[in-house]
Amino acid sequence: MNIKHQDYSQSQCWINQEQKQDLLEVIRLSFRNIEPEKHYQNRFEIDDCFERKLRLFINGTKVVGYCLLLFKRHRNRVIIDGSAAFLPSARHGSNTMMFCLLEAAKYKLKHPTQQIFYGGYMLSPAMYRAVAKPIATIWPSKETPPPARLFDELNPLGIFSPHNQLRCLRALDFQSSYSAQDVQSFRTSHKSEFRYYCQVNPDFDRGVALFVIIPVSLKQLILSILKRFKNKEISSSP
Repeated sequence: MNIKHQDYSQSQCWINQEQKQDLLEVIRLSFRNIEPEKHYQNRFEIDDCFERKLRLFINGTKVVGYCLLLFKRHRNRVIIDGSAAFLPSARHGSNTMMFCLLEAAKYKLKHPTQQIFYGGYMLSPAMYRAVAKPIATIWPSKETPPPARLFDELNPLGIFSPHNQLRCLRALDFQSSYSAQDVQSFRTSHKSEFRYYCQVNPDFDRGVALFVIIPVSLKQLILSILKRFKNKEISSSP
């Protein structure tokens, strides 16, 4: 599959009606118990953010996936909320990471004094791994103690995880469209990010999402670059 991408911005140039219909189909096939039009309105149209950044992934002329970032103000902070979905044949974690990192870094460089966090819900162990593997500091994780007060503030309607007693879960009204085989594969995987996600959020296959917070800073950027080089060295070792 030869997938290309196109980027859009709410404040400059947005998608057309044909692309919207493709996105509705991606949403319909990516989740269970969902109303695609309602979900689209909530994420792509409601005036609850000051900017949206969108990357469409396209095979030929057909949209096969997307990564959406919403920039919101919360008290004295900027919170970047994100969501992504792909047709099953186009799923690949690295599809979204470079886009998210680039847009977050660009905003931080333009606003160096602002306190910025990514804060979003992840229904998928695969999405958590795609983010946690290259990022230096992500909460919750087994490496870094999470700031409980920040979770209470940014996820006030969330529920506590029995694994870490942190308000880092949220019951949603839809589910990822993983098969029973996919779910079992996640639960029995030896990959550390999958194991941790399933420990913290054992009911991910029932519509419970993990709320993830990532600080956006120059320190984060530098440490993440170093981590990426370290991961490459480990993977290339005999």
